[in-house]
Amino acid sequence: PPSAPTSPERTPPVLLFQVPAEYTETARREGRQGEVLLAVEVDERGSPASIQIVRSLEAGLDQKAVEAVRKWRFRPALMGAQAVREVVEVKVRFHLANAPSPHGPSLKRQTKPRN
Repeated sequence: PPSAPTSPERTPPVLLFQVPAEYTETARREGRQGEVLLAVEVDERGSPASIQIVRSLEAGLDQKAVEAVRKWRFRPALMGAQAVREVVEVKVRFHLANAPSPHGPSLKRQTKPRN
């Protein structure tokens, strides 16, 4: 009997270039630290097509995180050899220089790929 057709392998986007998020003066003065969680739709060219705030830190830092991620570039997700859109979760960490060092940004593939 003929075998069932296999679907092409899907590979997630890969971060190639990032711009660090800047602190707001108020957040720096108040010593705010933490992370903003964003859902970023990476288009077929590897650019952020849409950005949604999933978990907020505070309004000013949320906006700074979105502004920075808009400038990021990715290798797009692939379905076989075809570039496709995919949503990934991005954590943007805000860390003051005199505090212990955090990890860099992290990418996590969302469980439901978008077509």
